[in-house]
Amino acid sequence: MSLFKRSKAYGASVPSIPREALAQLPAIGRAVFVDHQLVTDVSQFYLPSLGAVGYPSPGSPQWHAFVTSFIGDLVAGAGATDEWAIVGAFHVARDLLGADLSNQGYVDLVDRAVAFLHQAGISLGAVPPFAYDRWRVVNGGDGTW
Repeated sequence: MSLFKRSKAYGASVPSIPREALAQLPAIGRAVFVDHQLVTDVSQFYLPSLGAVGYPSPGSPQWHAFVTSFIGDLVAGAGATDEWAIVGAFHVARDLLGADLSNQGYVDLVDRAVAFLHQAGISLGAVPPFAYDRWRVVNGGDGTW
């Protein structure tokens, strides 16, 4: 099976997220948010595709197209397993995008992951401040977790 897909945004083949990497998402989610481990090198999820499209500048139309495609692939790959995979996908996306909530797919991923973390009883201290702020906006903002 090819690790490449046809990208409508670029008109060229770009690497998809490797299946082996997607299989790691539940473990990444648990390591970061349950075990409080620093999982810092998750670049294998996005660097191959980012390099294939020429490292577009953040804010450019090419960057937006890349992020939209990447988040879609990440969520689709995570959705096939469990909610901890969604949390792992959130960690990976945050590694690439930080607190930039300008992409709706990323906003949806943040909302889904943080709602799960809340329901799972994960400590507020484990949640990035921008994600908690977003959760407060969505859930009425009284500051209680």
